[in-house]
Amino acid sequence: MREYLQFLILTGCRRTEALNLEWPDIDWRAGTFTLRDTKNRKPVTLPLPLHIKPLLRARREQKGRVFPFAEPRPAINAVRKASGQMFRLHDLRRTFVSAANSLDISAYTVKALVNHTLNASDVTAGYDVPDMARLKKASARIEDEILRLAGERTADVVVLRA
Repeated sequence: MREYLQFLILTGCRRTEALNLEWPDIDWRAGTFTLRDTKNRKPVTLPLPLHIKPLLRARREQKGRVFPFAEPRPAINAVRKASGQMFRLHDLRRTFVSAANSLDISAYTVKALVNHTLNASDVTAGYDVPDMARLKKASARIEDEILRLAGERTADVVVLRA
């Protein structure tokens, strides 16, 4: 469950899309994963966060789904109890988008990372088609920011001596 929650916050995926992720959907060499059963019915390939790779690699001998459980409620309740806050899995998706916005990442790149359908009336959206290199760069920045906020990463400090 821990890997599932980390996957959600570091990818911005919807909970059911992540639950349907299967091992063949992860391309370890390319550093991507593909969501096939999405809300908008359009499969999408996205960057696999560096922090998540070793967590999943340790369990990749399993068959079927990457996250083989159906009921996250006990974990949600544990987070609520530990934090003293009302918590929903969708809050992890909101956190991902908020972190992206705080870094001034293009709204079109954020939409691509969370697989939002572009508004047909937004003419500019048709001109901006982020490629995987751009998505990976943005995803890595968001991952770093979330991990920094969680206390997992700190800024590099160089001590200068006279």
